[in-house]
Amino acid sequence: MLAALADSPDSTASTARLETAVDLRRSRLEMMLSVLDVDGAVSKVRGGWRRTGQEWDYDAERYARVERARLAEQAAMIEYERLGPDDCRVAYLRRQLDDPELVGVGPAGSGADGTDTGTGTGTGTEDGTRTAGGPAWRCGRCDLCAGPWAPELPDGESAENVRVALARAGVEIVPRRQWPTGMPGLGVDLAGRIAVEDRAEPGVALARMDGIGLAASVREAVGTTAGDGVVGPDLRAATRSVLERLRSDGVRVDGVVAVRSSTRPQLVDHLARGAAAVLGVPVVGSVVPRDGMPPGRHDLNSAQRLAVVERRLQLDLSDGAAAGLNGRSVLLVDDYTDSGWTLTLAARLLRRAGAGAVHPFTIGMR
Repeated sequence: MLAALADSPDSTASTARLETAVDLRRSRLEMMLSVLDVDGAVSKVRGGWRRTGQEWDYDAERYARVERARLAEQAAMIEYERLGPDDCRVAYLRRQLDDPELVGVGPAGSGADGTDTGTGTGTGTEDGTRTAGGPAWRCGRCDLCAGPWAPELPDGESAENVRVALARAGVEIVPRRQWPTGMPGLGVDLAGRIAVEDRAEPGVALARMDGIGLAASVREAVGTTAGDGVVGPDLRAATRSVLERLRSDGVRVDGVVAVRSSTRPQLVDHLARGAAAVLGVPVVGSVVPRDGMPPGRHDLNSAQRLAVVERRLQLDLSDGAAAGLNGRSVLLVDDYTDSGWTLTLAARLLRRAGAGAVHPFTIGMR
């Protein structure tokens, strides 16, 4: 990071420019810049970030302390959720905040750091303090003190409305419209706005992978730990529902093209053939990796990910399919979309090969 800034004109670069030099996602890149800013190694200036020239070394001990504090906070949140009827939520929060007027409140009189203070009992006073020998102070208002205030279950009609809403498949995939800044620096000749004639149409994913309802089945199929296999029955039904809705909305599809997957080839092939059967059209080809290219990575920032995908993908169509592609509308199928660059570049390949429209379709969206 510091070397990239030092090599930039006036030791200054925008976050987007730094993405082409540093192999970090945008959120982690911005977090690191903020830390370096606090430490005085960089400063926020008009147009981006500037290296100050101040020496900076990684303080491993300091960051280890920060990590321990964050883990303790996570444990406290879990403990708060698991408090029982003998506890008080407000008392727990006061203890976590080291309230000086409330000593030793909590199970076994635990302190703010989770250690046993030996003050599990005490006498409560009107101002919320406690002395040894009496009962623990309680707020009298939280759900553990006063009992739950909400009904345990919603009425049947509300539950059914929620069930129907959660079961509905379909999340819009918004097509990319702009190439990241600085791509020529990565050896990729892409800049500015994506030409309209190269763009995909708005697409559809069955569900977001961080959602609820159908998203649980989506995670089982294309989550980070999911293996390969055929599309499950519930996702088949969702696929049929989404594709029939597209057709009823007037979207024309003349053929299906699959993005060949190195991790889930059976799943993507099954999805593509199933989609083609629902729509009554053929599978006309694939978007495939070039020979000798390693599997794609997803732990990259937008610019780095685009560079990897641009070097990796090529179109694989039969002579007949290529000859008949001109002006046709294609359904582009993949297992999931994350950065969106695979679908963007695959659509660009198809549009430049003559396709009149490309409609992305995936199981999941990250």
